Amino acid sequence: MRETPPDRPTLHLLARAVIFVEGQVLLARAGGARHTFLPGGHLEAGESLPVTLERQLLEETGQRCVVQGYLGAVEHALEEGGRRHFEVNHLFVAALPDLDDPHDLHSADQHLQFIFAAPDALELLRLEPRPVIGWIQKLARGETPPTWASSLEAR
Repeated sequence: MRETPPDRPTLHLLARAVIFVEGQVLLARAGGARHTFLPGGHLEAGESLPVTLERQLLEETGQRCVVQGYLGAVEHALEEGGRRHFEVNHLFVAALPDLDDPHDLHSADQHLQFIFAAPDALELLRLEPRPVIGWIQKLARGETPPTWASSLEAR
């Protein structure tokens, strides 16, 4: 496999979960990061996006995840470790049906922390990608969010 030249961005294809528990949404934060993100992760070759999400949530939380529906996609660019990254996040509404108490949710991954937050606190928690904030707030109000968004500047 060819290595990506340092001047070219790395492409990530991700499945992310929007999980509401008692009116709050589940967020993740990597150790030392200032921003938060929705739980989920990278697609592996031969995997569907819903299967990716189920696998990632089981690995990260030890909880079974049930994917309930597709919301849409958000493209996002960021710089990390001196490299440019471009990601396409596919968002799904999901549930953790075996979670009895949100306070019992702990990360199985040492570098990851889970937080339940009110939809109006997402800006303070620096949820990335930014367009997801509006999507979650619309869902919390019973409204339908758009099916596509981008944090990229128009060219």
